[in-house]
Amino acid sequence: MGVKTSLTLEKANLLFKEYSFERIVPSKDGISDTTYLAFSSVGGYVIKYYESARQEEIDAEEELLKSLYNHGLKVNSVLAESENSRRWKLFSYIDGKSILRPNFVEIRQIAIFLAKMHRFTKADRSVKNVFDAKKIKEELQIVKRENIKVYHQIKELEQMSFSDKIGIIHGDLFTDNAKFVSNRLSGVFDFVESGRGSIIQDVGVTALSWTSGSLAKRNYFLNCYNSASKVKLSRKELKSGMHFGALYYAMSRFNGQKLDYRELLKKCRDLV
Repeated sequence: MGVKTSLTLEKANLLFKEYSFERIVPSKDGISDTTYLAFSSVGGYVIKYYESARQEEIDAEEELLKSLYNHGLKVNSVLAESENSRRWKLFSYIDGKSILRPNFVEIRQIAIFLAKMHRFTKADRSVKNVFDAKKIKEELQIVKRENIKVYHQIKELEQMSFSDKIGIIHGDLFTDNAKFVSNRLSGVFDFVESGRGSIIQDVGVTALSWTSGSLAKRNYFLNCYNSASKVKLSRKELKSGMHFGALYYAMSRFNGQKLDYRELLKKCRDLV
């Protein structure tokens, strides 16, 4: 999340006339879509503008959130859609804060959330593929033109394959996409990248962010995930998923705003 399209308080109240916002605050997290926090006399909300997603992808995210919520998972929900543009959506607000250095209690909760998400969703309901092979090849060519040294560190992405254990995955469950209140998970958000993909990749990407390079935390994350999942993953599969995640996000962040890609390449080298 973050801000690309500017929004004033006056415009926010025109977009969602029933809510009488008293103030709005631009979000500083993420780089995909424009997001503002909005506050009225009765509580908080999230205003989101989808910058580039297709309408069918936006609709699919809303349906996924409904399904997860109905299964008892802690996610935000769409409260309203602007009459002026279906790209403007109003979401419920999740209390709490994101955790920079998760502890074992928080890691357990996020691992179980992910396992339940994989259990309750079906791949045939997705309108898109996450971590699409064609897109990866195209992005790799951009890196190759920009920096040949970085390209040689991530080019094996093109050869990596995860053909089995397919489901609906979050695709971007980094620590800044979940909130906690007093060490208890209050919600997971930002499902715009969700779609059909490899569960191994999704678990690997999540573990990459939440286990902070700790082998003990990594093994604990895997045990917690397997305890709640119908699909049991091995340590080897987790490591391969983490390896993919480090390379993929190093590539995408290099191609985006060159944020954190060196840190991700270091994580890739540090995997044991």
